[in-house]
Amino acid sequence: MSATATVQFSNGDTTTVTDFSNQIGVQPRELVNVTVQFSPAPVGEPVVVDVLDGGSTSVGSSIPVIDATGIMSFAFLAPASTGTQSIGIRIGATAFALQFSVLSASQP
Repeated sequence: MSATATVQFSNGDTTTVTDFSNQIGVQPRELVNVTVQFSPAPVGEPVVVDVLDGGSTSVGSSIPVIDATGIMSFAFLAPASTGTQSIGIRIGATAFALQFSVLSASQP
C-alpha cells in the first residue's frame, strides 16, 4: 500500500508528499490540515493516528476510517517547541510516519 499526503498550511498554501521521510516545515503552534490518499484504497479500514514527538491532532483518541475515495483527513497543531515532530499513521500492519519540522518563528 502506498500513501500521498497533502498538507494545507494556515495561510492556504499546500504541499504534497509521497516520500514520508521528507520533512514539512511548519511554524510553532501552526494548525495544518492533512489529507492522506491511500492506494489501493482500503475503504472502511480503521486508521490509527499517533503524535509521536509533540503537538496534537484532531483525531484525539478516536479511530477514523478510510472513506469511499480512499481518503482520511485530520488537523495537526504543531507544538511551540522547534525540531522534528512525527505523526504515525497505521492501517493494519502498514505504517507511515509523516515528518514535520517545526521552525523557529523567524524562519520562513
